[in-house]
Amino acid sequence: MADWTAGTGSNPSHGRTRFGAATPAIQYFQESSAASTAVIKLGDIVSRDTTVSTGGFRIRRAYAGGGNGANLLAIGQNIVGIAVEASTSDGSNSLVDGSSAAPGSALNRLIGVAVAEPGCEFLMFQTNGVAASSNNGEDFSVRYDSTNHVFLMDSTNSTAALVTVTQTGVPSQYEGDTNGPVYVKFLSSNVYAGVK
Repeated sequence: MADWTAGTGSNPSHGRTRFGAATPAIQYFQESSAASTAVIKLGDIVSRDTTVSTGGFRIRRAYAGGGNGANLLAIGQNIVGIAVEASTSDGSNSLVDGSSAAPGSALNRLIGVAVAEPGCEFLMFQTNGVAASSNNGEDFSVRYDSTNHVFLMDSTNSTAALVTVTQTGVPSQYEGDTNGPVYVKFLSSNVYAGVK
């Protein structure tokens, strides 16, 4: 049995796809014009930015301020999925290559997302727990580790009002590992209606 420690590479990723599809459904969305508040990194959970009133549908790094400030992924937001590529923004109105483009204003600000549709499960590391198939079907919250900039399943928090994912399985090679990765699905109540 291995002991896992969260690091900068511990963000969620596509885990497996049911119903016969070999790869996840990937869609492209415009980044929010408020990029400086939540620049999207590879593996970030992303949601619809409902605070931007112009430009139509845009995404941002999911809000993690729930649970009395415990950095839990906030419930009731419109989760779209997991970013499969990073933003081209540096948080200002410039692109990483130095050219000027307001966030969310150009096609080069489109970000690929593995959408949280019903057949898609994600591989997610956890905090304070053991990767155990006995937890399959249990609901848990998701915590944002701001030090490492990663989202992790909080295996110690199954408070009904704070849960956002259901554990659906454990890769056999990780069964029994401390803080090991598990398969999860987002609860449909937290997923944007356009992808569920």
